[in-house]
Formats: sequence, structure tokens, C-alpha cells
Amino acid sequence: MNTRMTLLRGITVALAAAVIGGCNSGSSSSLAAGGVANGVIIGLTDAPGAFVSYQVDVTSLTLTKADGATVETVPVTTRVDFAQYADLTEFLTGATVPSGKYTGATMTLDFTNADIEVEDAGGNIVKVPPANIVDDSGDRITTLQTSVMLSEGGGSFTVVPGLPALMTVDFNLNASNSVDLSGATPVVTVQPVLVADIDPAAPKPHRLRGALKSVDLQGDGFTLYVRPFFRALAGRDTRFGALSVGVDGNTLFDIDQAAYQGAAGLTQLAAEPGFTAVVVLGNVDPATRAFTATQVLAGSSVPGGTLDAIQGTVVQRQGDVLTIKGATLSRSDGSVTFGALATVQLA
Repeated sequence: MNTRMTLLRGITVALAAAVIGGCNSGSSSSLAAGGVANGVIIGLTDAPGAFVSYQVDVTSLTLTKADGATVETVPVTTRVDFAQYADLTEFLTGATVPSGKYTGATMTLDFTNADIEVEDAGGNIVKVPPANIVDDSGDRITTLQTSVMLSEGGGSFTVVPGLPALMTVDFNLNASNSVDLSGATPVVTVQPVLVADIDPAAPKPHRLRGALKSVDLQGDGFTLYVRPFFRALAGRDTRFGALSVGVDGNTLFDIDQAAYQGAAGLTQLAAEPGFTAVVVLGNVDPATRAFTATQVLAGSSVPGGTLDAIQGTVVQRQGDVLTIKGATLSRSDGSVTFGALATVQLA
């Protein structure tokens, strides 16, 4: 590996206008059904790269209308680890926005407490000190506001009831972010460029985290209050909106550590109390914006639901002890911590 390397990341934003006719064919739910009546559904993703961790705070994602009016879509600062989303998109929020023509978007990132980790030439994980996250002038970056360039539709998109759109925003760090490993500690230079493409033909699998709002047994679906990434489920926070999920006979459920499939799983989910923790993996139909679940975890089956859970890559085993790289620890009290390495004792 050269001492200077470039890395690629992406962010996907899914825009949906109005309720899209409720459930579709009884097996998949419009994302907006039961949730966003008229507005925008936003998700984040990234592309493969050499970051082990790229955690920053997203403090704002603002849409700008043709008349200059702005609409904020992120209700509260949200911690995001962009290194985790190479293979899927995670829903961030379902925000109600007025109909009309939108000509731009702006994202604000806070690097003050960023946790950025990379691998060096020897395969070792190296943490980048926040003071070493700089702009192209070498000055430390704390808060960074960057515009999203709309590459299609004449540099604009329109939110109209009944006319959904899917917008993919590419956070191209290959062009605007580099890591210098030549010194005693690595230095990350950030000069982001974000470009939006409209209506991708093949969106990645999506993940949705949230709290159970309702179950529709007749419509073969359920609705969650969105709780993105690792925001604790404590309390009844509904500020991120609600999204609907469809199920079919192939949907696998793991509820309170018991397995179900199809209608049996949906029936069991209906017996869970409101605001039960749920994580969904599934696929979005780019034509209808229907989101159909392939896997549903609920209750104590959700990492950190009633037990502590750790996720990462096993890089070593010595006897009954595993060493985990890029560890994410979800605690049963709702807290989440990240670390370069962790050990797990096996019984």
C-alpha cells in the first residue's frame, strides 16, 4: 500500500412523494404507507474502501426549493459510521416536505468527535486523531457543510403527490478524501464532493431499524417508527418518521429468539407490544418504492435487545478467546460503543 491512499464512499437518498396507494399486491408495502404522507425518505450507504471506521455526526440535511425556501430533513444530530454500509443502504429518516421543485441539497457533517480508523501497510488498525482531520489548507475540520450537486433533471427534482422519486447521492471520497500514512500518525484530508443521480435501476438491499408502530395482518405488512443507525430505543421518539414494510411467504422472522416464517411470523409480531425494537433487512422495488422484508429481527433477537451483542471480524482465536476487529458493542441498556479491537470469552 502506498503511504497515500484514496477511498470511496457513497450516500443514498431515497425521495418519495405522497402515499403510494397503501400496500401493493398484498405482499409489499409502499414505504410511505402508514408513514410519510407527502415528503422524503432518506437512506445512507457507501462503497467499499479501506476505512475500518468512519464515524462522524450528521447534523443537518437540508433541501432547497426553487424559490429559495429550505426544508430540514434530519430532526436531530445522528452518529453515522459510513464504513459499515458497503453492501446495503440504511434508512435515515422519513420527513414530511412540501410539494414543489427542489434545486439543491446541503449536508452538514461534524468531525469534532470523529472516529476514523484505517489499516496501515502491515494490516494494523490505526486511529486518526481528530486534530489530523484537515481541509486542503491543512486546517483542522470541525463542522463541514457541503452541497449536493443534482446531475439529472436539469439540476432539480420535483416532489409531487403520487409521483415518487429515488435519488442516489454519491459521496465521492475517491476524488475528495485522502489518507496520508507517511508520518507518525495518519492525516485525513477532506474536501467532499457530493453528486446526485436520479432513479438508480438497482438499489442495494436496505436495512431499517426502529420501534414497532403497528401490524397489518390483512395487508401483509407492518410499520416502524424509524430509529436510524445506533440511536437508543429508550423513549418514544417519533421525530424520524415512520416507514411501512411488506412481508411475503419467504420472509424469515426471529422474534424473542424464536424462528418463524411468512404469515406465522407476522402474527407473532402482532403480539409484541408497541415500540418493540425491530431490525429489518429487505429490498426496495425501484418502480413502486415497495419495501419487502427478507429478514426481521424483533424483541430480544435484536442485538442489544435484552443481551449485550458484539459485531465485527474475527481475526484470531486463542483457546476459548476470540479477537474481534472493528468491533461494535451494543449493550442491553441501549448504549453502543465502537473499538478497534475487542476480545470475547467463549463458554
